[in-house]
Amino acid sequence: MIKNRIQLWIDFNSPLAYLMFKNLNKALLSLKNKKFEVEYKTFQVDPDFDNTKDYEISRFQNNVENAKKVLEKPKIKTMLKTHAIHINFDDIKPANTLEAHRLMHAYKDNEFQTDIINVIFLANFIHGLDISEVQTLIKITAQIDDINPRTIRNMYGTNKFLSDITADESLAIEHDIEQVPYIIFPNETAVQGILSVQEIIKELENL
Repeated sequence: MIKNRIQLWIDFNSPLAYLMFKNLNKALLSLKNKKFEVEYKTFQVDPDFDNTKDYEISRFQNNVENAKKVLEKPKIKTMLKTHAIHINFDDIKPANTLEAHRLMHAYKDNEFQTDIINVIFLANFIHGLDISEVQTLIKITAQIDDINPRTIRNMYGTNKFLSDITADESLAIEHDIEQVPYIIFPNETAVQGILSVQEIIKELENL
């Protein structure tokens, strides 16, 4: 593994992945004397999800109800409060996250990738937008300075970055990843599940 590289598997339908994303970035801001490269990886919780099928919509809604219960745990509630995050469960749209992950990979190794990931999570969990829709993704990323919507639109006219998603999910199988978030630290320590900002800082300071 590359020295000082952190790998984080996420899905844009996972509130815990959103929270872990925020916790990790807050932790990194606290460690200004150390430089880490973050590699965001795709793990679609439900890669074959089709929002035109009633039984799949029902399953999605059950997952939302389960997520609500998880977020009621005291530790998680404290984390949400720290970031001033209020998940808008009532307006979450049942969505396949494939196109959102393609957009994430389009900005791999780019200074804007963190901003891209953040606006996708915001669109899904806060603003109740359909992140399976390409037009939605183009529109929300246009809010980021120096992002050219035409570049994104052109990307969606191709099959680019589908192979990156497949590669990430194959690697997830090798690591026996069954849910997100899942993080691998530079020393190969792997954790499946949510970590607090303080827990991440402690892990990184011990490297």
